[in-house]
Order: sequence, then C-alpha cells, then structure tokens
Amino acid sequence: STEEPFSLQVLHLYNNCFEEFPNSFFEKFFCIKELNLSKNNLKTFPLAVTTLAMCKKLDISRNGIKEIPSQINQMKQLIEL
Repeated sequence: STEEPFSLQVLHLYNNCFEEFPNSFFEKFFCIKELNLSKNNLKTFPLAVTTLAMCKKLDISRNGIKEIPSQINQMKQLIEL
C-alpha cells in the first residue's frame, strides 16, 4: 500500500506529556503551517520540527526548552515563534 502524506495545515499537540518526538514524526506533515507544542515536557527543541518547511507559526512555550538550535533557520517560512 502507498502511504499518502497528510494535507493537515494546523496541528495542536499542546497540553500533553510529550517529552520528545522521533526524527521521522513530522515527515508526513509537510503541509503544516501552524504547530502548537506548548505545555508539554519537552526539554530540548525537537529537531524533527525543522523539516516543516511550510510552517509559519510554531508555539513551543511552557516547556523546558532552554535554547533554539541553528537548524531552525531551515524553516524559511517561520514568522512567529
């Protein structure tokens, strides 16, 4: 069977207990324009997010993330962090 990518544009995963995301987690969500990962248990910035080239808005507030990696520069459409 062929796996189709999701055409989802807004994904809210806030207020959960996520501690990390596998590198392949966002591969099928390449159309995401808004991603909310706030209020989780993330200690480091999930690098898998940087593959979301169309993402314009990313909310990682209320986590334990202390620094943003340089890979965020790959997110050319990002206008709100």
